[in-house]
Amino acid sequence: MAHAPGSFCWTDLAAPDVDAARDFYAQLFGWSSEPAGDPEQTGGYTFFKLDDEHVAAYGPPGPGEPPSWRAYVAVASADETAARVRDAGGELLLGPMDIFGTGHMVVFRDPSGAVCCAWQPGTFAGADLIREPGGLGWVEHATRDVEGAKRFYGEVFAWSVQDVDGGYAIWMLDETEVGGLTTMEHHPPEVPPHWVVNFAVEDVDATASRATDVRVPPTTVEVPGRGELRFAMLADPNGAVFGIFAGW
Repeated sequence: MAHAPGSFCWTDLAAPDVDAARDFYAQLFGWSSEPAGDPEQTGGYTFFKLDDEHVAAYGPPGPGEPPSWRAYVAVASADETAARVRDAGGELLLGPMDIFGTGHMVVFRDPSGAVCCAWQPGTFAGADLIREPGGLGWVEHATRDVEGAKRFYGEVFAWSVQDVDGGYAIWMLDETEVGGLTTMEHHPPEVPPHWVVNFAVEDVDATASRATDVRVPPTTVEVPGRGELRFAMLADPNGAVFGIFAGW
């Protein structure tokens, strides 16, 4: 599945206990696991699959990296993206680097401290399911510096912003919605800015009932001009937080 440059194309999980991650997501979403290659080369990187479709991946975290879901934006050039990150005031954490011919990766930290990734596809384009049950659904940025985020990501990915009532905004790539932007006014001060990965599901309540760590219980909100959205926030056995939703 091809992904337009500037759109989210992939997500993977930094999991200290990879066996716990494998078992949890198999039970939660019905995902199976398939090694991405020789573990000595890949470091144990493993694909999550739904039927025969690639939906995500997991592997051990890097040094000092917390358990977390990482979001990747498709780009035409990892080198050019890295240069724009530097010019816009971000910090390169990894890359640009070739990943065994499958693509080139960049990991960076934006000026507020949130970590994001970029992917220039080679033989691997990214997720086969987007906005479909069991697959990557929606990615949103939580920050205390909304104006700074608009400037930075506008320079890096050419995103613009469409405001929504209630203080929420939508990242736009031309006329296409690519993600969300929200303030952190209700977050404790010790929680840093971050990106949140949300997965689409058929039934939020049934999915949440299979998790033991529910951070936000199933909740329905009315999205202006879009109808009802039902969502929940969960954490896996490693402590990685993610969302599930059904609706628009």
